[in-house]
Amino acid sequence: MGVLFGYLAFLVVAGFLIVIKGRDIIIPAIAILIFLLVFGLYMAHFGTDRNDLIIGALLGVFIAAISGKILRLGVFLCGFLYGLSVGSLIYPLIPYHFQYDRAVYTAVTAVIVGILLVKAVDVAITVVTAGAGSLLVAFPCVYMIMNPSRLGDCIGPDNWTTIQNVNHNVFGEAFHANAIILIACLLITLFGVVMQMRNCTRSFSKGNKR
Repeated sequence: MGVLFGYLAFLVVAGFLIVIKGRDIIIPAIAILIFLLVFGLYMAHFGTDRNDLIIGALLGVFIAAISGKILRLGVFLCGFLYGLSVGSLIYPLIPYHFQYDRAVYTAVTAVIVGILLVKAVDVAITVVTAGAGSLLVAFPCVYMIMNPSRLGDCIGPDNWTTIQNVNHNVFGEAFHANAIILIACLLITLFGVVMQMRNCTRSFSKGNKR
């Protein structure tokens, strides 16, 4: 029973953290994945002796450390380039007496579009992480509330089998076709989006005070 309830608690806690901290977690998660990918590729191509391990680890740490900035910079540059095209199209539509400098209009438009695209990605990350976390919270909680007598059926002869049974019973198709699950996920997702936005606003305010 310890493994059963421990795993269910782990799912709920992990899901709740993703719901309220998804934006803060996603960049470190990407960084970890990039480190493992770079380190693994370096080892595969150059060997596994001591020097290669050190170089591979340092290279992985460096690329992982700048991955978040590269991600946002790439998104901004895509928006900037798109903004240049939009600015060029808008400029001829501006009344003549407002047409001071074509380059200024185009540059300002490009910067605005780039910033908006970065913000749009932030919003998308917020919604997606809140939604993903809501699944980990809602499925186990609703299952435990609606099927308390069936929890014992998840216990297997070993810990791994117990975990597999929990995954099958909690996330199986027969159970998640349930309106309560959908409502719970939507409510938790909405809660997560609000919390993440509030946390972001507080961080921004603290940064300005400093």
